[in-house]
Amino acid sequence: MAIELLRVIHEQLKKPSFANTGSILLDKIDESQGNSDSPPYAQIRKQEVYVPYEDADIGGKGFIDLVQIDNVRLQNELDNGVIAKLEEAGHISTVVFDSSLIATPTLTNSVNAVGTTTITGTNFVSIDPVETQVIITNAGTPVGTFGEADFASINGTTITITDATVGGTPTTGWTVQVFANKQLTTTFIML
Repeated sequence: MAIELLRVIHEQLKKPSFANTGSILLDKIDESQGNSDSPPYAQIRKQEVYVPYEDADIGGKGFIDLVQIDNVRLQNELDNGVIAKLEEAGHISTVVFDSSLIATPTLTNSVNAVGTTTITGTNFVSIDPVETQVIITNAGTPVGTFGEADFASINGTTITITDATVGGTPTTGWTVQVFANKQLTTTFIML
């Protein structure tokens, strides 16, 4: 079952100092769970409440995905809400999306014809600030990693890349992988 998520993206340009991680606290978002009859007995946070300065996996802006519980909706939609105020000040940006859009991508086929490699599968479109990438190798030798700006086209099920972009003509035995929403597909050997 898909749920609605709010992606909060770090937009501050100032690099954090040694003593400061640069993370942004989203206070008033989450309360702790109460004590329970079964472990763990201590208070546990339900959701992350710090937006990191950067994301090491993508080498870009940090972000967190929040489930749209009442507190998140209120802090995003009310004029005086913490998310609304931080966005108004330019410290963060937000994107609302369905959780099914960040499901693990799958790669089902990759063929080259008429100077273009066509890659098919599912869940190829990444949600900002993550960028979809295609990794191509030739007999185990890396050919390159290509980002969205290199694609001739992209949608949820198809990516096309021209031979001129790849710097050669991918053919039988070359391998392709897709990196989307911080997840990597299995390797597909071109037929």
